[in-house]
Amino acid sequence: MEDEPATLDGQFFEFARLMDNKRDGTTITLYRSDYWMRQAKLIDDRKLTMTETGVLWWKFCKTEISWDEWYEFLTDLCKSKEMDQEYVENALTNCGIPGTTPVSVPIYREFFDTYKPKEKMYQRALSVPHLYYIIIVTVIGVVGHVFVVINRQALSTNPKTTVLLNDRPAALFHNVLNVVCICMPLMVSHGAPIDYCTPALDVCR
Repeated sequence: MEDEPATLDGQFFEFARLMDNKRDGTTITLYRSDYWMRQAKLIDDRKLTMTETGVLWWKFCKTEISWDEWYEFLTDLCKSKEMDQEYVENALTNCGIPGTTPVSVPIYREFFDTYKPKEKMYQRALSVPHLYYIIIVTVIGVVGHVFVVINRQALSTNPKTTVLLNDRPAALFHNVLNVVCICMPLMVSHGAPIDYCTPALDVCR
């Protein structure tokens, strides 16, 4: 006896009962729908992502939707992504029942494979450009601080210079901070660890 050809609504029933055969198969969740599309090689996390399916899914404001609602969702998805709906339906129909082919559903943390614990950032060796930026910013800060101290001493020892130098320390200090705050984003954009930039950024806030 030959097997009956697969149908889209039949596939809906099978994937609606994914991992729970006690379900009646009349409604499907977003996870099961995404799993189905991933098995059909439609979701590849590049041309089509789970974020995009999720945005269209919540048009219904439900965690589970019926066959008619799901087909409306599929139509909207094909229109928004400019996908050939006939091709999509054929892929979903002929991808096999759940478990026919292995499907890897990425976990949230897998999207952040480049994440490194904070303490490891201190262990990373600085490149030459990073050192240049740090040296330049440090020299600017030290020179600015020296000028502020000199001006303060001049004010305290010679009150007659008050009119000439009264606003200079504050103005100079703020100018130095402005330069530092400009340099910090440049350091970060060139790959300098954010931990080296935090002290100056705290002052600039």
